[in-house]
Amino acid sequence: MPKNIAFLHYIANYTDGVSLEMNKWRRVLEEMGHRTWYIAGQFEHDPEIVIEEMYHHRPDARLLDHNTFKALSDYPDERVYRSELYRLAEAIETKLRAFLETQPIDLLIPQNVLSVAVNPAVAIAVARVIRAYRIPTLAHHHDFYFERVGGFALTNASAVEMCEKYLPPRGSRLRHVVINSLAQRELSERKGIRATIVPNVFDFDAPDWEVDD
Repeated sequence: MPKNIAFLHYIANYTDGVSLEMNKWRRVLEEMGHRTWYIAGQFEHDPEIVIEEMYHHRPDARLLDHNTFKALSDYPDERVYRSELYRLAEAIETKLRAFLETQPIDLLIPQNVLSVAVNPAVAIAVARVIRAYRIPTLAHHHDFYFERVGGFALTNASAVEMCEKYLPPRGSRLRHVVINSLAQRELSERKGIRATIVPNVFDFDAPDWEVDD
């Protein structure tokens, strides 16, 4: 039976690696007869479900990223940082719920938003929606926050709590996919979470890439 499937990413229809892989998955699923949607903070073209607060280059998202993983330097204290983190998460969650109320979804496929956390609030919002709506979810992790070039340093107790609870979240409705055996091992050792390996692939029959404008 055909399913309604929604992909979630910070951006969509770009030429970054995650967007390209997402397009491949979509093509395969649609060829199987399923119906798909993209939910993202920004689209390069052909916009679908836009939730602007999911975009990872927004000023508030950039601040939260820096103050979670580098230094708590832009908020007076942890309380204000936490308030801003959950304010943005609630804004995203509200819009995700609005979409799900109008369009029932059988499967969610979050792309990197539950692992790399360049907009940490997205992970909180998506995890809450998965739990609230009990939606089967295949979380596709391309990168993790603990793999960041230059390292990371969780700056406060709320950041530690967020990473433990939401990056990635655990739950009976969740299955996890990673792109290589190193990520599979790291996720198991750090989080106690089992994941299936689905490597990224290159379509040699596709047209040559062109430089973006």
